[in-house]
Amino acid sequence: MLQYMPQEQIDECFPILNLAQAYLSQFDEMLPVMQHDISYSRQQLNALRKDIDSHFINETLAAEYLADETAVIDTLHYRILYFQDRLSDQDQKLKGMRKTISKTIGN
Repeated sequence: MLQYMPQEQIDECFPILNLAQAYLSQFDEMLPVMQHDISYSRQQLNALRKDIDSHFINETLAAEYLADETAVIDTLHYRILYFQDRLSDQDQKLKGMRKTISKTIGN
């Protein structure tokens, strides 16, 4: 589609495309890390539940472990929100760019 556009409009598209690609690459890189962290945190919480149910640890120690896992989960939550925000923003910009290209080519 870009071959039918004026060069100046093409040049305006590349920063949008490059930024979208950068966020997608960053997400692809972080996804396995986040999946690992989620899996590990789930294991830790299950182990904590068993330790609490069996009275292996007291309430004070359980609260400390729970606070640690809460911090990990909060970090994951904010990472997800970061990518949700960035990728949604890029999606809107790409849709706008597609609309502009379609109008330019259609004329």
